[in-house]
Amino acid sequence: NVDQFTRVDVTDAIPAGASVLGEVVGSDCRNSALDPAPTKEQATVQLRQKAFTMGATGVANVTYAPDPSPLVKNCWSILKAQGTAYSVK
Repeated sequence: NVDQFTRVDVTDAIPAGASVLGEVVGSDCRNSALDPAPTKEQATVQLRQKAFTMGATGVANVTYAPDPSPLVKNCWSILKAQGTAYSVK
């Protein structure tokens, strides 16, 4: 199912007993001047998708920051979401 990643929780802290899987990063790229500005929501969608592919059930301690070099990545601007992927069995 394409939407399985929506079951990945975004939490403030890693729950007790969870296994840490590692850092995960998602981003939202504004490809042209006509595109809407990058949003936390879209960056979080990509973050959850990447965490899901790692086998995570959640992502904790998510922070958001603009990418300092978007033009190198073929974007006008990029908003990055970064957090710690974890799994609760």
